Amino acid sequence: MPEYEKITFENGFRLLLSEDGRAKSCSMGVWVGSGSCYESDDTAGISHFIEHMVFKGSAMYSSEDIASISDRMGGELNAYTDKECTCFYTRVLSADAPAAFELIADMVTSPRLDADDLELEKGVVCEEIAMYESNPADLCADLFYLVAFPEHKLGKNVLGTRDSVNSMTPDMLRKHMDRFYSPASTVACFCGKFERDKIIALCKRYFSSPANKSAIPVLTKADFCPGVHIFDKKTEQNQIVIGFSAPSLGSDSRFACQLIASMLGGSASSRLFRRLREEQGLVYSVDACASSYLSAGVFAVSMGVSRESEKKAVLTAAEVLREFPDTVTEEELDLARDHYLSGLIMSLESNSARAARYGTGELLLGGAISEKELEEKIRGVSIDEIRSLARSFSSLSDACICAVGRTAGAKFYNKVVSGKK
Repeated sequence: MPEYEKITFENGFRLLLSEDGRAKSCSMGVWVGSGSCYESDDTAGISHFIEHMVFKGSAMYSSEDIASISDRMGGELNAYTDKECTCFYTRVLSADAPAAFELIADMVTSPRLDADDLELEKGVVCEEIAMYESNPADLCADLFYLVAFPEHKLGKNVLGTRDSVNSMTPDMLRKHMDRFYSPASTVACFCGKFERDKIIALCKRYFSSPANKSAIPVLTKADFCPGVHIFDKKTEQNQIVIGFSAPSLGSDSRFACQLIASMLGGSASSRLFRRLREEQGLVYSVDACASSYLSAGVFAVSMGVSRESEKKAVLTAAEVLREFPDTVTEEELDLARDHYLSGLIMSLESNSARAARYGTGELLLGGAISEKELEEKIRGVSIDEIRSLARSFSSLSDACICAVGRTAGAKFYNKVVSGKK
């Protein structure tokens, strides 16, 4: 039995329904194919800016209405913008689901985009940019993508720049929405308890406009650029990202990459955590993660470390990465599988997590992989696949290294990359 019902309108709009009669609430969201990967230098940050502006009022609701209606329902009406999509979501009691969705639908399809509101929001977004810039970990992550993908939009910051934000106009926002907020690039998803007929009727009311004739650009492959990039900044702790090219969202190898990330830095029993923190006390946090996009993928190790411990921590991390392909065991792989699948199963008890998985999967891949199929793919990853893929992460000469803070400097990192002692 499918995990959700999919209804596709003639104009390409997709509605996903996953009913849970035991629930007392409904989690819902609208996903739109608008993100920083679809922006030019002149429109950098426009997807995120639109996300802000829809909360400033719509055809039916003022900004005060949006806030008070959401508060009355007891839900958290929120949104986020990523590199490849924008999402508006909430969770409310089942009886409030139609009203909550009508609120989101009106915001998304008929935002006011008032000029005075826009000028006010420019200051808010510029403050958000400043907030991320003042956080060394966030700054390092953003700079990593910028230097790892310098010739591709995947490297661009979702927030844009102060210059691009301050150049925004209502007309620019409308043109972007006319192109990217099209029915064919929009998905709505409902998980929990809801009145099916009312939801379908509301979707027909708000999302039955004619199909947009403007083609959404196809994202080209993003070329990964290895190298060393040092950014001097006065910080209490240096932030380091060591990243490698990894499988994209369309590759089944991404499942092996997720397991490698788990074994190396995804849990308290992972190799990097044990070696750097538990055995040597060099860091408080060290993490390995696998991120897959339509145009590329990234496997990255990140850590926060003092200047005094930085060299030893980086050299130790390099050693762990180098040793891993030849020393990884079946026992470690079994543990990683169990860790991954346990987390998945527990997360799917949440209707909000299910809605996010279904909506994102439908928008980006044309369908969310089922729980059963995902388990089969994770169980099917062999030790040979792990070893083969891990070898592409074993040499820092293939890495893009980004370091922010009062670091050990480019000379040290270039020496590490070259393999010299």
